[in-house]
Amino acid sequence: MPIAFGAATGQEFAAATSYTVSAVTASGTNKYALVMVGLRTNTGDISGVTFNGVAMTELQQLNKSASTMTIWLFGLANPTTGDVVITGDTSLAAEVIVSIYTGVAQTGSTGIIATATGDSTTPSVAVTSATDELVVDIVGWNAGDDGTAGAGQTKRSEAFIGTGASMDVATSDEAGAASVTMSWVVTTGGGWLIIGIPLKPASDSNTAFLTFFGPQPQQ
Repeated sequence: MPIAFGAATGQEFAAATSYTVSAVTASGTNKYALVMVGLRTNTGDISGVTFNGVAMTELQQLNKSASTMTIWLFGLANPTTGDVVITGDTSLAAEVIVSIYTGVAQTGSTGIIATATGDSTTPSVAVTSATDELVVDIVGWNAGDDGTAGAGQTKRSEAFIGTGASMDVATSDEAGAASVTMSWVVTTGGGWLIIGIPLKPASDSNTAFLTFFGPQPQQ
């Protein structure tokens, strides 16, 4: 079963210590949810994320102190439709993107995560993957302009903090290969940070192999 994109939603939140994305639909088989959070902070933390009351696993946190930005990535296999609630330890404006994929392995769902930071208009990260996987990224940059995903990538969502110190967060995906470079172009140069993660496909457990043990033909 190939991995397929289901849906994505991006929202911006005013300063608070918790953020709720309401009634996120999780449909399909072998589902996997990714929740991406961006904050303009070096010291604040996300203490937990739940999807319809089920705790998600923190997969990666990445900080770029010189640009006062941090992004988080959380994952959960087999989510069910409901609210996504993010809880923090400081009152800040936030960007949140929730993405749902289907056809993902329900155990060992992800591969080796890659991260990068920099100061330019071309964020990028190289991700080790395979031909039957799907690579997903989250990128954040400290400006208020739209980002353009690189060749071969499909941009899925973008969220923007437009009050105070501005910041964008966006996500895309691309078919897996031995090495996949996830790249973006942003109009305003400056600090950026990016996480890339390969999703692993579910095995085709519904395929049945039958052997017939009836009478053999006469010779």
